[in-house]
Amino acid sequence: MARVGVARRLVRPGLLIVSIGMAMGLATPAFAGPPQRDKSEPTVAGQKSEATQIELDPDTAASLARAADFEYAQPAVHVPQSAECEALRDSALPAPAWYAARCAGGVPPEFLTPAVNSDFIPGDTTYFCALFSPTPALNRRLLTAPLPTSTYTNLGACSTAPASIFAFDFDNPATTLWAINSGVCGAGGCNGTSYGTIDQATGAFTSVGNITGAPAAANFAGLRFDPTTGTVYVMALTTAGTSQLMTLNLTTGVGTLIGAPSAGIIIDIAISNSGVIYGHDLSLDRIVTIDKTTGAVTNVGPTGI
Repeated sequence: MARVGVARRLVRPGLLIVSIGMAMGLATPAFAGPPQRDKSEPTVAGQKSEATQIELDPDTAASLARAADFEYAQPAVHVPQSAECEALRDSALPAPAWYAARCAGGVPPEFLTPAVNSDFIPGDTTYFCALFSPTPALNRRLLTAPLPTSTYTNLGACSTAPASIFAFDFDNPATTLWAINSGVCGAGGCNGTSYGTIDQATGAFTSVGNITGAPAAANFAGLRFDPTTGTVYVMALTTAGTSQLMTLNLTTGVGTLIGAPSAGIIIDIAISNSGVIYGHDLSLDRIVTIDKTTGAVTNVGPTGI
């Protein structure tokens, strides 16, 4: 029996409006069926359906209504597709170009087309201050490269000896490149506390002031602006081989320690768009999160490097 769509609307007891494709047959238990086409008439492919009124007894009308309710009230059931479609069905990644036609009936689901991550847009420019490059031409130079390439442009000298700039970051408007100069570093720590800006055209460092309140002889390894609050966070490595999270007031130079130092050498930090601080613990080759209030470190997992 051919399936037909049923438009259900009882207009008076015993009368049901039924939409019937004239090229299809419809079987019901209480009547012989709609007027049949002359078999000599050709069936036209794609012929539109017409609405035909059929007089039914109340029991048959109720039976048809219940059947239609059953058919249309069923919840959608996920039908497994190919392995590649199934793998992408709940993915948070952008859908491949072929996904819509092959797996989604021509319409890419919303969950497979997430908003663009504004932290990583192809063509954006990244900045590097290469202190110890094995390539002499790149050593202690300010470099740029468009994401996601490694095609570097050498802008000029950066962290010229005896300076040691390990920590720098753009402010949230992405207009000013801030940095901390740890000075000369050795077994007894570092002797620099100067912070300032880097010229994005030449790489020149201009001091704004000196940091106070940091651990003695600290090596400033990470500097990040919190995108949710604008707070500047700094990771300072101590001479005891520990890592101390602190905030930095760029106007006064005052550093405020957050909690106690953490074991391990956290050589850099990053802050997500939601304000979570991440760190790279070089001593254990792992990624960690760092609590903004207590400075406590929580393991995320190994880097595998």
